[in-house]
Amino acid sequence: MNVDWIAKISAWLRRSIAICPFLLSMFILYYLGKYQIWIPETPYRNVMTIFVLMVGMGSSFVFITFFSKWDRSK
Repeated sequence: MNVDWIAKISAWLRRSIAICPFLLSMFILYYLGKYQIWIPETPYRNVMTIFVLMVGMGSSFVFITFFSKWDRSK
C-alpha cells in the first residue's frame, strides 16, 4: 500500500472521530424533539439545548486538539 494513501485515510478517520460528539449532540436534540420527549413548554428547555450543544462542540474541540497535537508529535 502507498504510505501517502494510508496517511490520507488516517487523517480522514481522525477528523471523522473528532466530529462525532457534535453530530451525536445534534441527533439527541433531533430525537428529543421528533418523538416529543420534551415539548416547547418544558421548563428550561433552551438552557438544556445550549448545554447539550456546548458539550458536543466542546468534546469535538478536545478531540480535534488532541489529534492535531498527536500529528505534530510524529
